Amino acid sequence: MKNLKKDLKAVNKELTALMKKTEALMKAVDKIGTQKAKQKPKEKKVSAAKKTGTKTAFDTVMGVIYRYRKGVTVTRIQEITGYDAKKIANIVYKGKKKGQIKSIDKGVYLKA
Repeated sequence: MKNLKKDLKAVNKELTALMKKTEALMKAVDKIGTQKAKQKPKEKKVSAAKKTGTKTAFDTVMGVIYRYRKGVTVTRIQEITGYDAKKIANIVYKGKKKGQIKSIDKGVYLKA
């Protein structure tokens, strides 16, 4: 009976030590998980044109608009770029929304 009590106390002591080690390991794992979550920066959206170094249609149209100090018409942009009116209208809409272009007359655009 004495040997049994002695053995149970030894097992209890070992289990307590294992429990403490397990808790310490769990804290370490949680700490690593939160550090990785903090370190991971949000990825910015980069267009394919920026990755390859080519100009996008938006960049081309904006370049044309920026060259003209008194404003440029949609037909002139079409002549220079070769884009259709719908594509230019969409690009101008985006530029106006971003605040990069302003309209000085119907169909005439200027750098904002």
